[in-house]
Formats: sequence, structure tokens, C-alpha cells
Amino acid sequence: MNPDEARLQAAIAAEEWPTAAFAAGELFARSGQSDPRWAYAAALAEERQGKGAAALAWMARACTAGPDFPPAWDGRVRLALAAGDAADALAAQDHAMGLRPATPTDRLLRGRLALAAGRPAEALKDLAALSADDPAARPAIAKAICGQPRGVIPWRLTDVLATEDQSSGSSTSGPGSPGPTR
Repeated sequence: MNPDEARLQAAIAAEEWPTAAFAAGELFARSGQSDPRWAYAAALAEERQGKGAAALAWMARACTAGPDFPPAWDGRVRLALAAGDAADALAAQDHAMGLRPATPTDRLLRGRLALAAGRPAEALKDLAALSADDPAARPAIAKAICGQPRGVIPWRLTDVLATEDQSSGSSTSGPGSPGPTR
């Protein structure tokens, strides 16, 4: 281990996040901006300091330097979502899922991100597939997506459901049945 790496490890151990961010940035620069581990470490140190924008910028550098480095893409999902950029989080989740076999948790998150990004048809497709493949995930799907009392459909999905029902000729609502809550 070289002295710069030792300095970074010591700063992390001592939870000296400004020093850790600086040391990781230095290591990233010395790597010719090609080693995603150092940009990732800088992102985490910035995040620990509550500097979300700086953390996201470092995580983007980690993704650029390491397009096949899953921790950077997972971090980008988390940071983009925290910053309110659901579209960037969704794109990062898609990339991350392409790097490894997707777990039910990955697929559930992708459905939630598609919904947050204003893509309810994608969300419904993702969640319906997850529900069919993993029936045990149904309560988690309902809880994570709806955030509503049992039996209430989130308004963002109602238009998609109505469109699908009309195209298939079936109906989920009729006289006397409650409509979706908006």
C-alpha cells in the first residue's frame, strides 16, 4: 500500500471525511482518472459530509471511469434519487442491472424508479413481471409502490391500468365500485 492509500484509509478509519475526500480525489487524479475506486471513495466521503451534489459528481466520475464497476452505479442510483433526479436514477439502475443478475430487490427498485420518473407503463410492466415471477414479493410491491391503504391504487398507475383494461375489453371498475384515489 502506498502512502496516499494509507492516508486515505487512516482518514476513513478516523471518520475525517474532508481529509478522506481530498485523499481519494488525489488518488483518482494520480490514476489518470481511470480507477473508479478512488472516485467512489471520494463520493462516499462527500456524502458522509452531507454534500449531495459533490457526492453525485464524484459518483458520476466513478461511473465514467468504471462502466463495469457495480458499486458506482448503485451509488449513483441512490444519490440521484436523493437529489430528486428519478430519470438519472432509472438509467443508472438499468446499467447496474446489466452488470449482474437482477435480484427481486433490483427489479422492485426499477419499478419504483420508473414510476417516479413518470413512466407508469414501464413501472406496471416491471412490477407485473416481478409479481408473476416472485409471488412472495407481492406484499413488498404493494407497500413500496402504493404507499396507500390496502385496495387503493396509486393515481399514476390508474391511467395505464384503464388503458390496458380498455384494450383487453375487461373492466376493473363498474357501477358502485370505488374509483382510484388521486
